[in-house]
Amino acid sequence: EKLDKDRFRRDLGGVEDAYQEVFKRIGIQ
Repeated sequence: EKLDKDRFRRDLGGVEDAYQEVFKRIGIQ
């Protein structure tokens, strides 16, 4: 849980970019 929170906080700046790429990878736009 702590790792998840730490990762979210660290990737908070590029979290949107990461999500967009993930959606594109699975085929969701």
